[in-house]
Amino acid sequence: MTGDRMIGLAGLLMSLFSGTVGRAQPHAFVGAAVQYSCGRHDILITRDRSSARVIFRKRSYLLSRKPSDIGEKYLSNAAALIIDGRNAVFVTGEVTDLGMCVEADPVASAH
Repeated sequence: MTGDRMIGLAGLLMSLFSGTVGRAQPHAFVGAAVQYSCGRHDILITRDRSSARVIFRKRSYLLSRKPSDIGEKYLSNAAALIIDGRNAVFVTGEVTDLGMCVEADPVASAH
């Protein structure tokens, strides 16, 4: 799947769900690893001002941040990621059916 098709698919998925979520809020922990639940699968995302690393099924994807009007967009030759508030869409050439991912709530410490 080409990069343009991945962006199109990710954008389509985000537009389908955009009516159900509020406007994007900046993520409070840029640089920290954050788990997202995508139905039966989870992804782990670490990001900073210029890039994001996604771990899915024991594979790591490094993506560069690109300008976007719909949340934060990250791209590579192999994958696309859009984060809008607590929601994310991640697609690769091999994985196109994850659907909407939602940021997992942090587990409270027992201390």
